[in-house]
Amino acid sequence: MISQDVTDESIYRKSDGWRSVHHFIGEEIHLDSIDFTIAVEVIYLRVQNEDMQTYLAEQNAADPE
Repeated sequence: MISQDVTDESIYRKSDGWRSVHHFIGEEIHLDSIDFTIAVEVIYLRVQNEDMQTYLAEQNAADPE
């Protein structure tokens, strides 16, 4: 499940008793069933919420090209 209002995504796995595991900016998500890993910030690149705007501003300040 991916939230659009904040950068928070949850994964529920049957093998883990359907316990929710949350991931946030700066973390990676690994989907075992398809052996795929993606950074949370990549999922949210085109989302215009406060969390992403803050993250992008911090990234631009750290890398002034």
